Amino acid sequence: MDKTDELGYKAWDVYYDQLEALFEHRSGRKQYNGHRYQKAFRKIGEICIENDFNIVEYVEHALMLLTKNHEYIVPSDLCNAKIVSKYLQHKEAYGNSIERSWIVQTSQLIDMAYRTVPELYEDEEAILMSLQLSFTAWFRVLYLVPFSLALCERYGHNAWLELSKSARLRKFVKAHRKDNYQKLQEQIGYFVTERGIENGTG
Repeated sequence: MDKTDELGYKAWDVYYDQLEALFEHRSGRKQYNGHRYQKAFRKIGEICIENDFNIVEYVEHALMLLTKNHEYIVPSDLCNAKIVSKYLQHKEAYGNSIERSWIVQTSQLIDMAYRTVPELYEDEEAILMSLQLSFTAWFRVLYLVPFSLALCERYGHNAWLELSKSARLRKFVKAHRKDNYQKLQEQIGYFVTERGIENGTG
């Protein structure tokens, strides 16, 4: 398996994980080799090699962009030049440190879920509930879709404090998990900015 296929395989895996997380969509995954969209997944791998993109973050962000305007998505949509361009703009807007934290924690969660569910943990929520694991509070509370009240009850206050200290972090999570960001404020309290009370809807 060459580098393009390695990233294509990862794109295939993340693509279907994200569809299931976002829409409880469980059909179509099958096997990577011989998949009807294998060429599209390989193309996603090529795009990430050419532009030095992290494959997990690119697939996740591309799906976020596409689901805003499309009811039906196929893997080849992620190869669209407009999506690549918007992702480049996103990287320039948010910088790297927060993005790296999101990518690392997402990868860690996906890897742990693959290795430990259901033998050790019931699901991803149970992994994020564990005090022994080193996820940030804001990631624990905001990552899962739909929003977890159980995680918010345990980590919501610390998540709110972490977010209150960084306008860049708030901007980033609003772009990735806008609904969850709003629900956190509804549960804990709204952020006060230099422009007044932030309601999470703008």
